[in-house]
Amino acid sequence: MNINAFKYGLRQSFLSLRRNIWLATVTAGIIAISLAILGGFLLMAVNVDQVLRNIETNVEIGVFLEDGTSPGSIETLLSNHDLVHSFVFVPKEEGLEDFGRTLGDRVLLAGLEGENNPLPDLFRVKARSADDMAALAADISLFPGVEMVDYGEELVGQLLRVTNWLKNLL
Repeated sequence: MNINAFKYGLRQSFLSLRRNIWLATVTAGIIAISLAILGGFLLMAVNVDQVLRNIETNVEIGVFLEDGTSPGSIETLLSNHDLVHSFVFVPKEEGLEDFGRTLGDRVLLAGLEGENNPLPDLFRVKARSADDMAALAADISLFPGVEMVDYGEELVGQLLRVTNWLKNLL
């Protein structure tokens, strides 16, 4: 291609743009809007995926111990369980403090310290995967000295269904 043909093509392009400025502006605007919509959907998909992962990793099982149960024995059983990712022991005194902070009014808890504390000791257990929650809760409920296991079975089930649906959608 020689230089004259290139100059001619460039000159004709600018003449066409000047003659049809409205069409060129609309075309550029449509392309910009299309790219903005695509970018918005991609940004939303990444953020939703991150939020779903964050929700799934923060689901915990509350393991309430019977009075007189040694936390060490339960700790050993939890440490050796394959589905347990991590766990934290919360003594009943700390549980009462947390409950007071949640209520915001510590006057309601007056007189419940020490021997009068009605709350049990508990472990907060995180599973390796949110899909393992039901199996892990069932296993932990069979441990000796465990009074109750709570992980919000219905809520976790609905959460997993919604997150799986959204992952398939995205």
